[in-house]
Amino acid sequence: MNNAQTASQPRFIRPKQTRVGATVSPVAQPIFQVASSKTFSVVGDTKGRGVYKQTGKKRDNVVAAPLKVTGTLVDEASNPYNIKAPWPETLGITPNALIRSSLFGCSATSRERVRGRQSIEAGGSYEILYTGEPLSPFDLEVYALCCASARASGDMGSLVAISLREWNRALGKAQSGTNNERIHASLLRLFDSFITVTRFDKINGPDVLRRPVLVDRVKFLADFKEDLRSLDKGTHAYHIRISADMRQFFSFDGSELDIERVSALGPALQKWLHNFYSTHSEPYDLTLTKLRELSGTDPDMPMAKFRLKLNQAIEALMRCERPLFAKGTSIVKRGGRELFHVVKASNSRVVGPQKYSDQLAAPIAKLMTPPAQTFVDRRSKAEKDAAMQRARVAL
Repeated sequence: MNNAQTASQPRFIRPKQTRVGATVSPVAQPIFQVASSKTFSVVGDTKGRGVYKQTGKKRDNVVAAPLKVTGTLVDEASNPYNIKAPWPETLGITPNALIRSSLFGCSATSRERVRGRQSIEAGGSYEILYTGEPLSPFDLEVYALCCASARASGDMGSLVAISLREWNRALGKAQSGTNNERIHASLLRLFDSFITVTRFDKINGPDVLRRPVLVDRVKFLADFKEDLRSLDKGTHAYHIRISADMRQFFSFDGSELDIERVSALGPALQKWLHNFYSTHSEPYDLTLTKLRELSGTDPDMPMAKFRLKLNQAIEALMRCERPLFAKGTSIVKRGGRELFHVVKASNSRVVGPQKYSDQLAAPIAKLMTPPAQTFVDRRSKAEKDAAMQRARVAL
């Protein structure tokens, strides 16, 4: 496909094609062949709110290796006020706002907490305000494991017990004190941070339409504590909770990350490039200056050193298992500028963004409200008679 054809094709379209069956499974990824030779796949949830996104040839689509992690629901009979909601009926996606920004970038070196809210570079489609310690691509891997364990266990908002033994195995790491401490430190950073996310839509040229806030000062982990009973057994288990306030954030505009593949990569820039370009099927060429800014790389890093790291990342992403980059990916010079040109070897499954009109018409999620509290008088008959007698004397 040449550049002229690519530029003339819309990014998101709805072909005039009827769906087969009453529902569409987001996992099966049914393929519809339209009049032309192009192939389209349905992405979205089973309620019919999917978006048709052009994905290229079917053989280019690679399903991410499943995360083999579980979780156990923790009995919360003593906490009936916790709000819960079903997980979105979509793929196990990670929101593109997190992946395409510098939030989980390469700047997590000083580990100094951000004082007040900090605006995060997010590529223009989102506005992200963040408070907390700098986060790295490894923190995004840990957060993906949190979401996978919570999704496998129950509703959003449920308290879930997780095991670091399983998580180390999912990350391809050995069970060791060093690796456990690294995950523990990441969980602490996620628990001790707040984000606010707003999405913008282009309507007419430079004009933008500001949507309602998707996430308003919510923690990545609403709850995090160590299971003290696990220490008696010589293991490390923790309790985590994903807030139900994140449901809308996980419903649309996300990508399925191959955590097994990214965890095997080396430096942070390689991991960030893997995540960023997993969200693009036909990526645009970006200048090296813009790429350095988006990735959160130290702006004082010499461009020669950044260029060297990029070339090393290209090599790693072409040679990794289930390669992401194909031959032809390179740094090119065009119009006096250095551009990062990417040729994809494989594409990830995605869920498209929600239209503003659909968002306004979408029903409010039915949250599981806490049960009504009723007073039960547990006093004996003698205690009740004595209380009644004291009331009469007082009158």
